[in-house]
Amino acid sequence: EKRAIACGYSPVFRLTAVPVRMSFDVPEPSAPEYVPYSTRRITIEIEDGRGVWSWLGNFMWVVFGGLQSAIVWLIAGLLCCITIVGIPCAHQCFKLSGLSLFPFGQSIVYEPAEPCTFLGNVIWLPMGILIALVHVFWAFLYTCTIIGIPFAVQHIKLAQLALWPFGAEITPLVFHARSETIEPFMA
Repeated sequence: EKRAIACGYSPVFRLTAVPVRMSFDVPEPSAPEYVPYSTRRITIEIEDGRGVWSWLGNFMWVVFGGLQSAIVWLIAGLLCCITIVGIPCAHQCFKLSGLSLFPFGQSIVYEPAEPCTFLGNVIWLPMGILIALVHVFWAFLYTCTIIGIPFAVQHIKLAQLALWPFGAEITPLVFHARSETIEPFMA
């Protein structure tokens, strides 16, 4: 698990059974050791965020321009791979290509920022602002048609990733966490 995080891959993608439910008890820090104490149960549920409507939306997205956008990002990534310095940018282009091909049912999850990640985002920012403005423009146009609002939401998602791509992971998984306090049974 630690090796996967150190390599830059999120352990989220290693989950195979969906939905997954994990629970564990955490003792309250203020409870004395010698008395029965209350515990806090934390439940984390992980489920696949894609459904039939996501697949239908992705099909319509690909037909109405998603395929062309993904091909452009793929070509940009290949051009960035020409130089060794451009390889990290190429990885971000490939990430944008994948999201621009199938954006429905996908979530963007940001991992804690590291100095290299932050520096990469700062270097990417001037180009990212231009790309994000294009996506915001298309989102505005789709919003004007009312029926295109789901496409507008996907363009806003693409604008978010285009603005700050380093340290972002694209995942179809949705996380729900809840916490409850369990009081001890006193007889």
